[in-house]
Amino acid sequence: MEPSLLEFARGVGSIGAFKVIRLLAREGYLKRRGGINVPTAKADGLLGVRRAVTRGGERPSYHWQAYVTPEGERFFADMIEAELRDFGHWELKR
Repeated sequence: MEPSLLEFARGVGSIGAFKVIRLLAREGYLKRRGGINVPTAKADGLLGVRRAVTRGGERPSYHWQAYVTPEGERFFADMIEAELRDFGHWELKR
């Protein structure tokens, strides 16, 4: 199963998961809708949305979750690496 957006962002590097997610939103790959990050048309084939199952109680509960495809992992990792080379960690805060 593909990693969720948060799992992918945590594994990218030492810049922090939320900085990675904000970078993707700033570049136009994500937008907020209904309390979750939803991929835009620009991210077609790189990101997706699925129903994730949480088995916290007697009955399973479901919630929407953004995930990164294998092509998206390679593309975004290269993009983030290029951003870090060009600007550094301090620039990604904005």
